[in-house]
Amino acid sequence: MNLKQLDLGWSQMLKELPDLSKARNLEVLLLGGCSMLSSVHPSIFSLPKLEKLDLWNCRSLTRLASDCHLCSLCYLNLDYCKNLTEFSLISENMKELGLRFTKVKALPSTFGCQSKLKSLHLKGSAIERLPASINNLTQLLHLEVSRCRKLQTIAELPMFLETLDVYFCTSLRTLQE
Repeated sequence: MNLKQLDLGWSQMLKELPDLSKARNLEVLLLGGCSMLSSVHPSIFSLPKLEKLDLWNCRSLTRLASDCHLCSLCYLNLDYCKNLTEFSLISENMKELGLRFTKVKALPSTFGCQSKLKSLHLKGSAIERLPASINNLTQLLHLEVSRCRKLQTIAELPMFLETLDVYFCTSLRTLQE
């Protein structure tokens, strides 16, 4: 009940998570390197205090989607989830999102509601386009889309963007302010 942090990192044989709905105080869930983890239990989407979810290098994970809005989630790392194709998790308080080297082709159309997002890392992902709603991210300071070989257009950039990494985007044809 009082558990605030759960670190199961590098539990390489872990295939699924148990129901965590009773861990109402859980703030940090670390699952990086759990290469056999193929899904996360839906109960994590109802944790009221979850601020950090790290699924780095969970190579068997193919989907992270929820209709729930995780109000407290600030940091989500899905880097190197090489088989992740579907992503639709939204949090109004998200500050950093890592989707490096995933097979995610598109961000959710409601992506612009993540108004506190400061860093978006898409390097090496299969992203084909950025939603127009990305322009609503007024806090976005860092956008990394380098090595996104399928990305063809970046239509609009957020007004206060400080860093844009676009190197080795071999299909990029249009870049507009």
